Amino acid sequence: MNPLDQLADIATPDGVSIWPLALGYWLSLGVIVAIIAFGIIAFVKYRNKRKVKRESLLALALLDISDEYYAHRVQVIMKSLCSHYLPLSSSSQLHGKQWHTLVLSIYQGKETSRLTQVIDNLYQALYSPEQKADQNSISQNKLIQLTIKEWITASFPCKKVNINQADFASLGTARAGEVHNV
Repeated sequence: MNPLDQLADIATPDGVSIWPLALGYWLSLGVIVAIIAFGIIAFVKYRNKRKVKRESLLALALLDISDEYYAHRVQVIMKSLCSHYLPLSSSSQLHGKQWHTLVLSIYQGKETSRLTQVIDNLYQALYSPEQKADQNSISQNKLIQLTIKEWITASFPCKKVNINQADFASLGTARAGEVHNV
């Protein structure tokens, strides 16, 4: 008889379990979960902050440029956007020189002269008698649409407005010189 036949099978030890985790793994897992949660919260805040801007751009794109009330509809979009992002409670009631100053002070793009011209054209179209849409008014409305789209894209959400307090003294707004992210 062979003495090796009397040997029993080798018993392997049980595998090492991952549970319970060591302290370093728990800390790493906590940091990863915190980073993911912070990322999700930051993304949701970013989207919510720019929601009105996206809606305004969509509303502007959906406007019919041959509409005889096109100037009024664009003005409504601009004022509703300003009333959402700016702490100036009366920004929706501004008109004329004060509105023009506010629009230009918010703008952060490079085409200031074109924006000035478009705001003047928009203001004239707003107070001119409604006429049937002709080729000139349609081309003017296209220019208004492109410029206002650029104004919305470049200006909102705005961080700071450089407006003189004297321009808004008659409106009683104490915080006209500063705009914070909403």
